Amino acid sequence: MGNDEKVKRESRALWEAVFKEDTQQFLDYYDAYVADHNKIYVDEDNGKTVAMLHRNPYQICMGDMHANASYIVAVATREECRHQGRMKRLLLEAFADSFREGEPFVYLMPASEKIYLPFGFRTVYYQNILTLGSIFNPVQTAAEMRAAEIAEPGAATYGRTTCGSIRVICRRAMYSRLAELADFSERVLSEKGVVHTKRDAAYYKRIWKEQEAVNGGILLFYAAEGKTETDGVEAGDENAAKKCCRQGSDRKPRLLGWCFTGLEDAAEAWELVLDTEDPSLYAQALRAVTEYFREELPVKVSGLLPGTAIAGISNREYSWRPMTMVRITNLSALAERLCAKAPFACNLHIRDEWIPQNDGWFYLQVAGDGGRLSRLEESPLSAVTVQRHSGACTCVEMTIEELTDVLFGIRCHPAWEAAQIKPLPPLYFNELV
Repeated sequence: MGNDEKVKRESRALWEAVFKEDTQQFLDYYDAYVADHNKIYVDEDNGKTVAMLHRNPYQICMGDMHANASYIVAVATREECRHQGRMKRLLLEAFADSFREGEPFVYLMPASEKIYLPFGFRTVYYQNILTLGSIFNPVQTAAEMRAAEIAEPGAATYGRTTCGSIRVICRRAMYSRLAELADFSERVLSEKGVVHTKRDAAYYKRIWKEQEAVNGGILLFYAAEGKTETDGVEAGDENAAKKCCRQGSDRKPRLLGWCFTGLEDAAEAWELVLDTEDPSLYAQALRAVTEYFREELPVKVSGLLPGTAIAGISNREYSWRPMTMVRITNLSALAERLCAKAPFACNLHIRDEWIPQNDGWFYLQVAGDGGRLSRLEESPLSAVTVQRHSGACTCVEMTIEELTDVLFGIRCHPAWEAAQIKPLPPLYFNELV
């Protein structure tokens, strides 16, 4: 394992052979901005790379706590070398490194879930998808339509008025404003209570290059009050938001949200997040996106925050895809990020086929400010219960897969419910690589 020039050159050749849908432009971006700091694992045959996986590092935010985690991408084996155990060896090597580096888990975007289920991965985030084939027109009440006509009779706008005199417009982000976007998005995602990759200026500078590599960019949404005027304003104009608020109000349009866009085989917009829960404003944002892609419709909109409601859109109109699978790699590191409403302790027996450090008996303590896991040198089977502040708790036994489901809120467990241990916040990972 190592990122010398031979490894990078041969891993790119394997990428081109296996992932034919990726463009040279995208691979050039990846080589320059990702492969310069990630970890590439390769398996060779006669000195030639025939299998690989990449561990891309991210800092993630889990409520008030931060952790390092790896995004596994580019899992590939040459066709003639498959079903020989090569990928298993690379995955186990990556697991061992992740454990040693104190990462609570690794994650990936599966081409097929069944490939990764045998290695302890579980799907914890399903991404919603909405395909729009025409300009989206938000449903308006009669009173709202009358108010809009009075405010701006006969005018075409980038998002209709559906919430009093507030309207949503979108513009391409400017590179000089990425630090501002980082602060804004980190606050919004933290307040939304999701596990997300930490947003800082460096993150968005890389994302900027990533979106360019897929012929896209970053769109910003603004909430403007009063009469707006968008005719003749270029999408890349840094002063566009200010120009969109003439005559009706002297208040500066407020940054409301963002999304990422791409245009390869089809138009796409993902991670559309607004600093609001108002369904009518989300409807306006959809209208702005469809107008932005007017010449490339249909557009696929995906990765809305869990629970997002949009006026005029029912749940039946969404499709879903398994977006993120998680594999717990360092159980002790993950336990530190648990919390419970009341102090709790139990003997915990975990069965983990692939990471021996996670396999065996442990003593788990969880309080309001975090958890602690310590290994038991021998089975406590003679001790039927252990004491906690409010009473007794039986021993808990489960597989690492079952524990993943419980901790990430996929299913419930009686002992966890009784102890009022909080599931981890929902995952919200939408990065391409």
